[in-house]
Amino acid sequence: MDLEPFLARNGPTLIYLGCVVEGDTVMLVAGGLAHYGVVSPLAAWLAGALGAFTADTFFYWIGRWGAHMPWLRRFAPMHRATGRWGPFEIVLARLVPGARVASMLYWGMNRLSYGWFGMFDLLACPLWSAVFALVGFVFASQLSRLLPMLLRLEHRLLMLAIAGLSVLVLIRRVRHYWNSKH
Repeated sequence: MDLEPFLARNGPTLIYLGCVVEGDTVMLVAGGLAHYGVVSPLAAWLAGALGAFTADTFFYWIGRWGAHMPWLRRFAPMHRATGRWGPFEIVLARLVPGARVASMLYWGMNRLSYGWFGMFDLLACPLWSAVFALVGFVFASQLSRLLPMLLRLEHRLLMLAIAGLSVLVLIRRVRHYWNSKH
């Protein structure tokens, strides 16, 4: 099966679904696909923005409905960033990898009305989608040159990651054993 016709036919749907699950990487790839003419840049941008909005809304409602759950309390310290920026922090968090989910949970937990949340997120998602798709579009040819080198390193990096995880597990077990004896 040739992948290019499949991506041309289903690209926007796949971008949408991918952005619901893991947006940053998917939008970089979508920008690369747009660079090579596999998908329309406009379709990639819109699908990414809609997928991001869907994911953000999901996490907002998790925070809203689950505010009483103890495991969500760890997001309470976000008031430092939100105190300075207010709900505009939603736009900033969308552009900072790793801050998005915590931000959406925080605003849901703190009962920001969905209307205000949606307004700021509808500003953030198209901006985010454009930035990441543009980066993928601009650097697509450079990434295709780096890919063979990365594939050669893949096996070594996997072995290094497994070794590192094994050492971490061993350290935790030794520490647990040591603490239980003393």
